Amino acid sequence: MKKKYGESGSTLIIVLISITLLMTIGTVILSQSITTAKQKEKTESIYRATHIAEMGVTYVMKKVEGYVDENPPTENLAEYVTEMFNEVDKQVDQYVIDSEHPNRKFSLDQVDISIDNESGAVKATFTIVGMDERDEEAIKATVEINGLIEDDESGNKSIEDYNKLLNQPDSGETFDEKVEWKKNEQIKFDTNIILNNGGYLKNSKATVNGDIYSDEDFTFDSGSGELKVCGNSVFTKQLSLKTATFHTNGSVYVKDGLNIENGESDIYINQDFILDVGTNTSSIGESASIDIHVNGNLVFLNVKEDRLLEGLKNTNIKVVGDVYVYYQGKEEPVINPNGNFTPEIKEYNVDRNKKEKGTIIYHYPNQADIFIDGCSQPNNDQGKKQQKSIVEITNVEY
Repeated sequence: MKKKYGESGSTLIIVLISITLLMTIGTVILSQSITTAKQKEKTESIYRATHIAEMGVTYVMKKVEGYVDENPPTENLAEYVTEMFNEVDKQVDQYVIDSEHPNRKFSLDQVDISIDNESGAVKATFTIVGMDERDEEAIKATVEINGLIEDDESGNKSIEDYNKLLNQPDSGETFDEKVEWKKNEQIKFDTNIILNNGGYLKNSKATVNGDIYSDEDFTFDSGSGELKVCGNSVFTKQLSLKTATFHTNGSVYVKDGLNIENGESDIYINQDFILDVGTNTSSIGESASIDIHVNGNLVFLNVKEDRLLEGLKNTNIKVVGDVYVYYQGKEEPVINPNGNFTPEIKEYNVDRNKKEKGTIIYHYPNQADIFIDGCSQPNNDQGKKQQKSIVEITNVEY
């Protein structure tokens, strides 16, 4: 009897071919999976390196800010800035991102510094290299530092600079009729207010979250009148006070005379107080009980002679900054002048000034920080020579 092998042989061939195909397909899938995993790991590593570099940019900026705050600038700005970045570089080298992955770190490279010695502006462009275990990514950033140079000794502005305050605000609430607040009102404005026909305040309280600009006479009458201004206060005509509280976070400019009558008043000006005495004489009642505190500078414009204020006898004007006297026809002021002025102008002396009255006292200690509810924090550095340095990142390139 004959045996048949044909069907068994073909079955074996089919099985072998199937196994071969499965192995081939499996190998391809496995290879693709391995490649995908490597690509994913590569992508994650690049992402981590980029993120580490971004951390480095932020870290360097914070360290520059801290160095500027803690170390006053020296006369040689180039040496100061170079030493600053040397110190920052040391701190970068010591910084640990992840103790379990010591190779994850960043470095500070290629610092290029440019300095404007006149303004004190510093621009530093640097490269931060972020490193993962297997990849590196670099970011180039630029940091700018302004305000390293102190104001000059005079710190004075030109008359044109002061007169810019006389420009009417571009926006705000405008009143064409004279405003009268006299019925125990409590008024609050969340914008600039422009009084084209002046104003009158008595027994009322007004707060302006912006500037006040009065184009005619403004009067505080006797009573418990109170005006608090978050911005600047500009009076192009006369400002008169009998009994009042007047606080402003900005500067005060009185163009056509200040008249403070007898009574109790409290005046606090957080920045400069500018009085134009060229047209009308400013006066303070001889028996006025008044506290005038100027946290910036006291500026007299268009002075014809040495009579600056009349009647200041029973109080002092306390000026944290300096006194500037601009004579008519002169572009440069006389600063903290000596001489026979009315009233007298003297520098603060803790013993002498306790007894004196009727005096303008400059360099007076700042003891009266007043915060107006609803206003931003007042800038109390107007009378100081050193300005606040500003550090900011201005450009980042990946």
